[in-house]
Amino acid sequence: MRQLLTASRIGALQRCPRYHYWRYECGLRAAVAGEALRFGSAWHRAMEARANGGDIEAALIAAIGDRSDVDELMVGKLSGMLAGYWTRYPAEVWIVQPEVEFCYALRRGRGAMWAAGKIDGITPEALIEHKTAGCDIGPDSDYWLRLRGNVQVLQYVEGARRLGYDPRCVVYDVARKPTIRVKQTETIEQYADRLAQDAIDRPDFYFARREVPILEDELARFREERDQLAAEIVWRRRTGAHPRAVSERVCVTCEFAGFCLQGVQADAEHVPAGFVWGRAHEELSQENAG
Repeated sequence: MRQLLTASRIGALQRCPRYHYWRYECGLRAAVAGEALRFGSAWHRAMEARANGGDIEAALIAAIGDRSDVDELMVGKLSGMLAGYWTRYPAEVWIVQPEVEFCYALRRGRGAMWAAGKIDGITPEALIEHKTAGCDIGPDSDYWLRLRGNVQVLQYVEGARRLGYDPRCVVYDVARKPTIRVKQTETIEQYADRLAQDAIDRPDFYFARREVPILEDELARFREERDQLAAEIVWRRRTGAHPRAVSERVCVTCEFAGFCLQGVQADAEHVPAGFVWGRAHEELSQENAG
């Protein structure tokens, strides 16, 4: 099976070597993803449906599908947010090829590794990156500064060029997750309507698009750092060195903290409760995931 280096895997290794081990060497993951991840995935499915010519109803159906991880409250959130999004952007100004995968060799021979990922959308001149955020996305927010060196997008630029595209910039299409909650007296339908009206009344609070140029010096630094991380992964796999980066910043949000901090070891025959042992790169097709 191919050893893939995705942007998510890079982030996992930079976060904590043991987290990286559980998630990408073992393929361990929570049986039910967290709410933020589930909402983000559903939003991406809706955006893909829109890029393929679907209307708002088709986008909501695509977001929900027959998935058991989309509950009634999330349906209400998606319905309200999509109503606001369609009002804010009634028509697209670009023709997008959505969900484009790439996979190419970084290292060959012993310790072979492949760069891989799935790009949200490609136009003739730009990459489209859909994001959901839980923070301020106003023009003065440092959220936009953090995106400039986003490892995921730099990986996508390189992948797009390998596929023959020549993007000049990245268009970030950001939706802020709703902060209003369901009132005690409300049905989900009433909540969805109230959220939709709020998103329509305050479009700049919920939605933002920004074009960021691709800087060649940042891309060159990324390639160097990625090569170093690829070599580190090969070394850790060979030596079995996967230390824990124990700290409040890392562990409070770690899905594995409950058993990892207790020194519990897990393998395919001893899977911790609430977790499953599966593919490390579920976002990619079987072909690219090897």
